[in-house]
Amino acid sequence: MTNVESMLKQFASIRRAYGKYLYTSMNANNFSPSEIDILIFLSNNPSINTSKELVVCLAVSKSLIARSVDALIQKGMLKMEEDKNDHRLQHLKITGMALVFLTAAVTAMPVI
Repeated sequence: MTNVESMLKQFASIRRAYGKYLYTSMNANNFSPSEIDILIFLSNNPSINTSKELVVCLAVSKSLIARSVDALIQKGMLKMEEDKNDHRLQHLKITGMALVFLTAAVTAMPVI
């Protein structure tokens, strides 16, 4: 395993722990752990914003990303924007509603 792969795995475990907390504390909003993971990742890494990049960085299957992205779009948390140079690419953008959700979740999180 390379240093980059090791680092990505460590960050993924931190994101999962953070996501588990958000999932249990904000469960009334009906988000799956993978949906929360995607929201956290996109809010912290706005330049990594395609489904293909999420598959690599989050180390999950294409189908899980596709289902989660579709659910987040239906919930109004994400939107897709077509790439200006390559119309085959779709960029994922967090909506204002998602930012409000994440800000409320982080504000409610206890300081460790």
